[in-house]
Amino acid sequence: MSNNQPTSDKTLNPSPAGKSYNRKAIKKQIGQALANVDGLLAVDGGFFSNLAGKIVNTDKFTSGVKLVLGKEEARVDLNVIAEYKKNVSDLYHDIKRLVIDVIRNMTGFSVIDVNLKVLEVKTQVKQEADSVSLQDHVSHMAESTGEFASHTLEKAKDGIGSGIAAVTGKVGQGIEAAKDAISGGAEEAKDAAEDTADQAKDVAEETVDQAKDVAEEAADQAKEAVEDGVEAVEERADDAKEAAEEAVEDLAEAGQEATEDAKELAQEAKDAAQEDAQAVQEAVSSSSQEANSNQA
Repeated sequence: MSNNQPTSDKTLNPSPAGKSYNRKAIKKQIGQALANVDGLLAVDGGFFSNLAGKIVNTDKFTSGVKLVLGKEEARVDLNVIAEYKKNVSDLYHDIKRLVIDVIRNMTGFSVIDVNLKVLEVKTQVKQEADSVSLQDHVSHMAESTGEFASHTLEKAKDGIGSGIAAVTGKVGQGIEAAKDAISGGAEEAKDAAEDTADQAKDVAEETVDQAKDVAEEAADQAKEAVEDGVEAVEERADDAKEAAEEAVEDLAEAGQEATEDAKELAQEAKDAAQEDAQAVQEAVSSSSQEANSNQA
């Protein structure tokens, strides 16, 4: 509770299904209960005033009262105007007590929070002057608005009557002019339509012929392209065949040369082996002769 009281962050569980209350009636009852609180000049800028022992604007008791109903709890937010030099803390406690009593009597709910936001602080004289000025202004506006609306309505009626007559005359003239134009221009319209149809037919025939020529030309070009493609494929196939045959021949020649080289190498290896074997045999024979000589 302060001059800039924030709304409580306490959350309420939603009311159970099938159980509801008339919130407007509760808020109105709260407003009526607060009408005689000492130090409270108005709620939300002046829907009541206890300065002269009477309530002002009784049809707006719910203004400035925010009521939130939960499952079994309630919260109330109030925007008020406090009287100058009154203890705001005492004012808050008096308001809170009355709000709790009203809600408990009407619903049986417990009140978890009463938030009080003081919008302004005024003297009783200032509040009474502002309230009277407000009432006079509202009354004057209502009278002026009523007179203006009545005068405007009469002007609108006159204007509508004149407008209808003018429109009716213009419509009649337009119908006659249309009849004359239709009678005189029917043959011309028919001739123009026939000419247009003939022109459209000629254009359509020319378009069909042109489309036919274009299609035939495109078909010839496509045929030539296909033939050129076939010839190119055949040429490439022949080239590939010749290249393959040449590659096979080259491989065959290379294989034959490799075979001959292998044969020559094998023969050379065989001759070398025979020479080595003969040398070994000669060496063995010479050793045996030397051994026999030594024994003798």
